[in-house]
Amino acid sequence: MKNFFIVAIGLLRSNLAAIEWQQISKRWWQILLLGLLIATGIFLFPTARCAMGQGCVDPPDLWCQMGTPGSCCGPTNGYLVVTGCEKSGQICVVSKTAQQGVRCYGSSDCGVSEILPPDYGRLSGGVWHVGGCTYDYSGGKLRCLLNEQANPHPATCCTVPGGDPGNPPPPCHPQYARPTIGESWSVSPPNPLVWGQDTEQLGMTLHGITAQGGEDVQCGEGRATIRSIDVQFRLSESSIEWINGYLASRYYGATVKGTYPAAPIPKPGYPSGYTGIGTPNARRDYIYYEPLDPGQYEILVHVCQEDGQCVDRVLGPVTVWLLDTTLGDPRIP
Repeated sequence: MKNFFIVAIGLLRSNLAAIEWQQISKRWWQILLLGLLIATGIFLFPTARCAMGQGCVDPPDLWCQMGTPGSCCGPTNGYLVVTGCEKSGQICVVSKTAQQGVRCYGSSDCGVSEILPPDYGRLSGGVWHVGGCTYDYSGGKLRCLLNEQANPHPATCCTVPGGDPGNPPPPCHPQYARPTIGESWSVSPPNPLVWGQDTEQLGMTLHGITAQGGEDVQCGEGRATIRSIDVQFRLSESSIEWINGYLASRYYGATVKGTYPAAPIPKPGYPSGYTGIGTPNARRDYIYYEPLDPGQYEILVHVCQEDGQCVDRVLGPVTVWLLDTTLGDPRIP
């Protein structure tokens, strides 16, 4: 293509160096031949038409321009195909790619009309699916799976000067911020009693512990999904000291009865309490516990999201009461 223009410019300079009508009349056939050569070159190289500002006038080129003004229908070396994924730390990354050869023969558009072997089966309805990697946590273990329908792109040979229509950008790998745990929650009843004095056997039930997946800071694909919300109860150190000190001196044999941290207790008739697990916004309710010791309980919340990142937060405290005293400052007798 470059040599063609060099020859054309050389002929133009040699024949039109000086405008002499007598010379022009004698060399009209050379001028005509030069014009035909230029027209043929532009016709055969649509990207050259674009580069010269002549536009794209053939039907396929006009079809291309509907997407990007100035685009032309050009050749392509093939389309990118993601064929393998692997685990890298706590994320899934592309481990293997290939190039799928394609050809565009359409007289009315630049759509892909032929797939050269081997066919990876990524063309569907005029859309090319590059593929990507997804997470799977079935069985409690992180697995990386190939998603052949991910990262769709229009399957055409439309291009611009210097562009390559057959190689869309490689798939982006999300990088999520850490999940967050909400501040609001509630306890029922609002003033729970120590289990040994709880004649109605109400215990205490937590509601409204929420978690939100971290935002994707790399690809802008939204937030990560929440995988788990775990909750435990822990009697505060100040309450343990209060029981072993002041309360033991006042009530013979008073001692800490529970073992901490303690997991919630299943209660007949209560639902699981989980909503939104597997989505970016999850919640846990009906977290039931029967406190054996009076004092202030810390609520330990542990949340994990799809990429394996986890966070911890201490909520509370929840005060568990004795019938004959309130547990304020443990230093007060």
